[in-house]
Amino acid sequence: MADKKWEMNATQQKFVNILKENPDGISLWDIEAKYGEKFATGSINTLKSKGITQTEEVAVECLIVRKDNNQVVGKTTKKVSLYKLA
Repeated sequence: MADKKWEMNATQQKFVNILKENPDGISLWDIEAKYGEKFATGSINTLKSKGITQTEEVAVECLIVRKDNNQVVGKTTKKVSLYKLA
């Protein structure tokens, strides 16, 4: 049986193209906000195991907003993964 060469699928290629446009890294949330694309981690984990991408955990500041009147009532930090090309 011949070895089958691995190739990126269309979703993975789209993700890599977005990372090329963001060399300093980008979070999945920022990708969705900026590009309207939503990526499940299961569809892109292979890119990390193949050495194509890497992640870095960063803390981002978030505002706490009341849902009923949109009033900012505080701030907090949340850790998110920043995706970059390896």
